[in-house]
Amino acid sequence: MLRRLALAALIAASVCGHAHPGTAGEIPRPLQWNGFYVGGHFGGLWNSGGVTQEPLNGVADFYFIGNVISPAPIGGDKGIMGGAQIGYNSQTGWLVYGAEADLSAVQIGGSNARSEPFWLGLIIDTTAERKLSAFATLRGRLGVMPLERVLLYATGGLAWGRATLANSFTLMQGGVPICAAATGECASASTSTWLTGWTLGGGLELAIDNNWSVKFEGLYYDLGTLRHTYDEPAAGNNNAIFGASADFKGSIARFGVNYRFN
Repeated sequence: MLRRLALAALIAASVCGHAHPGTAGEIPRPLQWNGFYVGGHFGGLWNSGGVTQEPLNGVADFYFIGNVISPAPIGGDKGIMGGAQIGYNSQTGWLVYGAEADLSAVQIGGSNARSEPFWLGLIIDTTAERKLSAFATLRGRLGVMPLERVLLYATGGLAWGRATLANSFTLMQGGVPICAAATGECASASTSTWLTGWTLGGGLELAIDNNWSVKFEGLYYDLGTLRHTYDEPAAGNNNAIFGASADFKGSIARFGVNYRFN
């Protein structure tokens, strides 16, 4: 009788073990990087480009004597970013390749102001400001798996950024701006637009389980240059016309989390 009960218990245990995946003794499902994934990211970015101003007509040339209206360099801006990504992976052995798109809200910018004596008691005040408020990429990814749960990858592709450039020029006398429409001695402009450029970098992605992973990514981006002109339109033919440009390029370091649908 005892032998029959023992045999029945062994048979029941064997049936339960096959009917309930995840119980002791089951071979774990191999991790796969294949398929679509979505996720989010957060990090920092640095902009290393400069800002320049230049005269565009003879009247403006007059104020550039000694280069006094050029603002001091803004320097390297730094800020934060956060957003979401979506992508797709294909895996062939230890090789993983695919594409990823992301969109980030960005808070980065810099500004300066400069005041220089001109002549006859006149003072020239200039300001410059640039900022980046959004950033997006569409990139290819190519990686290798030194370990089953470790993915080292290179990435590169297109980049877009919402950039803003603002400049002003004011001629002061006794603390009062001389901006009469007849002279055109004050000018300002602000331009916001999407710039298109490129990005290149790499990262490390670590699988927590068959669906979740975390990644650490570094990118270099170059969105090109934003340019505009500014003057005082009401001044007619006597106005000084200036040009300004700002470069938007730098580095990104960010942390992300992905969920894979496989």
